[in-house]
Amino acid sequence: MGSPFGSLETIYYELLHSYESQYNRPLSILPPDKVDFFIPIFGKVEVESPLLKIILLPLLQRLIEIKQLAHTYLYLAGATHSRYEHSLGVMKLSSALLKLISERLKGIKGLNINEDDELILSIAAVLHDLGHSGWGHALDSIMGKFLSYCQEALGGRQFYLFDIRKLDIAITLYLIEKNEQLKQALDALAETLKRRIPPALLREIISIIIAEEWDVTPSNIGEIEKTEQDQLIKKIRLFQTILGAPKGIGGINADRLDWLVRDAHHTQVEVYVPRIKKDLESLRETLDKILKGTDQSLVEIQKENKNIIAKLSEEITTKINSLRRTLYREVYEGLPRAFMDSLLTRLSYAALEVLYHVGKISTGPEVLLRVLVSYLLQPDAKLREYTLNILRYARDIGLSWYGIEELEEKFIKRTSNLIDYLNNIHIIIHRLRTTKPMQLLLELFNLTIPYVDDIIITIRGTTKHINIILIDCNIYAELIKRYATERHLHPAHIYHELIWRPRMDPIGSFKTIQLETQLRQYGEDVYLLTNYYAFRKMDDTYQEQKPKTTKDAIKLIKDLKQEPIIFIIHESEIKPTTKRTKTIAEHAIRYLSTTIKDTLTRHLRHHLT
Repeated sequence: MGSPFGSLETIYYELLHSYESQYNRPLSILPPDKVDFFIPIFGKVEVESPLLKIILLPLLQRLIEIKQLAHTYLYLAGATHSRYEHSLGVMKLSSALLKLISERLKGIKGLNINEDDELILSIAAVLHDLGHSGWGHALDSIMGKFLSYCQEALGGRQFYLFDIRKLDIAITLYLIEKNEQLKQALDALAETLKRRIPPALLREIISIIIAEEWDVTPSNIGEIEKTEQDQLIKKIRLFQTILGAPKGIGGINADRLDWLVRDAHHTQVEVYVPRIKKDLESLRETLDKILKGTDQSLVEIQKENKNIIAKLSEEITTKINSLRRTLYREVYEGLPRAFMDSLLTRLSYAALEVLYHVGKISTGPEVLLRVLVSYLLQPDAKLREYTLNILRYARDIGLSWYGIEELEEKFIKRTSNLIDYLNNIHIIIHRLRTTKPMQLLLELFNLTIPYVDDIIITIRGTTKHINIILIDCNIYAELIKRYATERHLHPAHIYHELIWRPRMDPIGSFKTIQLETQLRQYGEDVYLLTNYYAFRKMDDTYQEQKPKTTKDAIKLIKDLKQEPIIFIIHESEIKPTTKRTKTIAEHAIRYLSTTIKDTLTRHLRHHLT
């Protein structure tokens, strides 16, 4: 096996060049005085010169090539709209909401809304999805990895924001702080403001609004007059409740309002879920009134301590929540989407690990981080191309050259085999959408485990039969329960080790590599995919319910029922027998039980000491 130096390094430096030449190079954009964009639902979006300096940046224009709903178009063909369209919609809606309530704010000290405020909110709105990668939220699963890369590159210094759990937010904050193209544009905008706001402070303001960090005060706030500081904090928090809905506070959430109606429009969800048509039409009428500024009663202004919070009326909020649940159930969730995102998680995890180790011996940490960001910024088609090329080259060389340990090297090389699953994804998704999982009784554990039987695809020119075993939340909750009843566990123990950590790094913290290695003793062509989204839902539910007992913590996991946490793929040239599928499932349950027990025992010992 020859030296790897060449192909992988070529990709590494190509990604670096892509970032530096397209996205990091400062540009002198001389936009026209005004441009009219036209988008579905909202129609004309008028944008004037100062803001065009942001919108016309290549860094933001790349959102044109990133699908809002990732691979949903494979089964809902209309879902091809872009993050760019959504960003323009959120910008228009946020601006209209601010204008709608500005008259009612005049009597509140420190909250007279001016042109500077409108511009700042519009900047935050149009940039709110700037850090989105291709493949939608599937790559949120590498959040923990990305934050560790950032910390290493920034010399141990963390972001000043406390609780970043979404990859796109982390990348957006990195770009606002570190990207030269964006910094230059924002600094130029700071000079156009009528009141003095230093460029570094403006960047912090934008970051805090986007991240919805309610209790964060800009570190550079001391650069403005003391009398202006309280006013600025009030406005930042108001803008957070217009653009989003800070945790524990709430808000209008223009971001959510736009994607609700926009995703429903492009997927035509009311055609196959007719019962939501009335609520959807009502919401569209509400948005039309907001955009026209004809009904101030739609928005409630609430005072909490010294803060002003903007919210929609209770009637509208109820309809929004109902529509949101429907879209999650019919569009965003389900077995096909979970499988697709879990496959993308594994492919991107392996590709990033290869790039990381190539960079460790090739460049310094800051350059390495720019390469990783460049990979994540690639539009859908290019992200697929880079991922497949990285994994194909990695399959054919000795990765120990780059300091990759043997167990991880084997995992990465096996991951390259899953490229063929991406090429056959339309077949797999169709089968998962149209087939009810079968049930397999595991007498050894008194458990019933679901699986999808005999999906036929072509891999490297050979017909393959695959079974997909589903370890779901019912099973996960039962395994935790069996151990937890033997110990005096606080719900926080379960949360930290078996919910939060897998959410941040589902492959690393959930020992996917070790489990797959064990299972391959019983079936050579066995692959594991970890479903990040299941852990995200557990985490979100835990934060809402804040369970007081271990029993309640386990129940919230069990309430997710058939949501898979792990997909086990068993591939064979002939139809896999039920006996072989059962053997693999039994060993998976045995290993997972041991992992849960060891993880909680280790955490409990650490807690007691």
